[in-house]
Amino acid sequence: MIIRNFKAGDMPQIEKLIAEAEGFGPGSVDYTRTNILNTEKLGNAQTFVAEKGGKVVGFCDCWIWSEAIEMENLIVGKAHREKGIGTAIIGHAEQWARKFGCNSFILFTPNTIKSTPFYVRIGFRFSGFTMNEEGKGTESLYFWREIK
Repeated sequence: MIIRNFKAGDMPQIEKLIAEAEGFGPGSVDYTRTNILNTEKLGNAQTFVAEKGGKVVGFCDCWIWSEAIEMENLIVGKAHREKGIGTAIIGHAEQWARKFGCNSFILFTPNTIKSTPFYVRIGFRFSGFTMNEEGKGTESLYFWREIK
């Protein structure tokens, strides 16, 4: 497996990963496609893909905000989970962020996503949440970890 920068030809495989992921709404494919293609033009944003056997099996898209890297998405295909791919992608993103002088890694995830234990297991700490529009329950969970 290799972790590398996104190429435009990866988009169809990324769209399939988004479509099969749990907790993503019907507009998620379009939203993520637009974000990835627009932010690839910026110097402070990057999408990383995990490739195995010529196939994209996972990805994350990240931005640099001051001294922190923020991850927008981390999706690993169902057949490739629990094999260290998500951890490897995050490690690669942290190496990239160090070049910008980042000292922390932040992410937010919908509370419907089942990946919360994964983030805690790899050293992220819960740091807050947002309420849904009705004020009845959480919408997003925020996590943080130090980049060493």
